[in-house]
Amino acid sequence: MNFYPPQHLAATVEQEVESIYLASEQYFVALFTKHKQALAVTPLVAADAFIALTNALLTDILYNTPQAVATRRVEASWHVFYTGIKK
Repeated sequence: MNFYPPQHLAATVEQEVESIYLASEQYFVALFTKHKQALAVTPLVAADAFIALTNALLTDILYNTPQAVATRRVEASWHVFYTGIKK
């Protein structure tokens, strides 16, 4: 599977993807800021970790990981993520 756009669309796609990443970062930083008293890390660190975790899990699902394995990985990942960010 190829994740790269055709060369003539590369710059446009890169700008769009960057815009989406920035918007999602801003959204999650704002969300975690509302709950910063419960965090052991900064809202930006929590947002970055959350985005990285969801990207990894979605990529895993994209590559047709068996359902039982995907479910186990999601549950384990959320447990580790939440344990790591809460006070």
